Amino acid sequence: MTKKLDERLHASGAAVALTDTSSRAILKNAAPILFGLLLEQLIGMTDAVFLGRVGEVELGAAALGSVVFFFFIAQALGYAIGAQSLMGRANGSRDYAAFGRVFRQAGLFLFSLGLAVAVLLVLSADAIMSHIADSEAVSMAAADYLFWRGVGMPAAFFCVLLRTFFIAILETRILVWSSVVMVATNCVLNWLLIFGWGPIPPMGTAGAAIASALSEVACAIFLAGKIVRDGEIEKHSLAGSLTFDRDMQLKLFNLGRWLMLQESVSIGAWIYFFGAVEHVSERALAISNVVRQLGSLLFLFVHAFGTTCGSIAANLYGAGRSDLINAVVKRGLSLSFATMMPVVILFGLFPQWVLGWFTNLPEVIDASEPAFYVMLASYIVTTPPFFYYFVIGALGFARPSFITCIASSVVYVAYVAFITAATTSVALIWTSDTVYGFCLGLGTWYIWRHVEWSPARVDGRRILKPEGEIF
Repeated sequence: MTKKLDERLHASGAAVALTDTSSRAILKNAAPILFGLLLEQLIGMTDAVFLGRVGEVELGAAALGSVVFFFFIAQALGYAIGAQSLMGRANGSRDYAAFGRVFRQAGLFLFSLGLAVAVLLVLSADAIMSHIADSEAVSMAAADYLFWRGVGMPAAFFCVLLRTFFIAILETRILVWSSVVMVATNCVLNWLLIFGWGPIPPMGTAGAAIASALSEVACAIFLAGKIVRDGEIEKHSLAGSLTFDRDMQLKLFNLGRWLMLQESVSIGAWIYFFGAVEHVSERALAISNVVRQLGSLLFLFVHAFGTTCGSIAANLYGAGRSDLINAVVKRGLSLSFATMMPVVILFGLFPQWVLGWFTNLPEVIDASEPAFYVMLASYIVTTPPFFYYFVIGALGFARPSFITCIASSVVYVAYVAFITAATTSVALIWTSDTVYGFCLGLGTWYIWRHVEWSPARVDGRRILKPEGEIF
């Protein structure tokens, strides 16, 4: 199949000019995204590593505060995925004027939204956390974390846009170096601000949040400098009018609104999960934070390969070569499994060692092991659904993707409500991830059977097409 696909690609000069879609090329584009995401994940992980040596309350509070933070950053991610889809298609058709128009209008919207969210979180962090957490200690620590992450929201939103730019043009290697800048900044500042040093007092969870916010500022400066240095402003027509473009904003919103809503619903379900776990006990919340951090590492493989194949597919769609998309996506899913499974096996063989990365509290490590194994097993079921979910989002299937997310989240929340009422076992509570992945799989399977390039599509059946045409 690989040889046959490569022969078809070489028959199309336009497609080959955009990207090689062999396994090697997918790995070449996915690896920088994977390492970049891994390094970015280390932002949350280093917070957990440092705070896990302070106490259970601080470890749990960081989990709760960060999930609420990601609820708001999800708005930027959802909107940016829509912009990425349009920029990828514009890049594929070499319409750089349209590319620059999308980039400028997306930047105008995201920066404005970032400022609005910053004001909201600065003014209401205490009120938000008091409605989520029962424990006063957890609520206060989580509010401190959320307040300072809120201050850094404009920079975080700007970082999302800049990363989207490089993914859309399939220049992903720079994401590794931007993430190195983020992690290095975060590690140094975490050490200084969480525990204190010299005249700097120990700040606990607030120190972790300040360190994370400043690391995002450093990342934004680095990526913006790369764009200027490489002449991308001229090549992709990034400079131009910053006045509000109603037509383009409507196109971006019509595509991005579904993605923003689905990200909100998805992260909102996570907030509900952690709130329900916190009601079980402070230790259950600490355990779930540790398991979440390790599960997020595995999720990076799915995210990286799904995003890469989605971006390649968007470029191919823009070049008029949608007939090549299905084979590329299947190849990417196989690579996702092949690269992730060795890590799953390593984690399964040495659970105490892996769990010990995040806390030196023996009772938390021992109590986390059953839930940890449940989380590992869930990836057998959830990897294909999440992979196709990323591809579908990057291609611009916004509305059907949103409906799938809503339905899956409703089932997920109902299951979490049931299981947390029925048991205090954190391991059983973590089976909720498998339930969510199964529901998501049903939706993505339906969508993929109705796209124009699906080999399973029946003639005469309704065809689903990417939304947000700009040409």
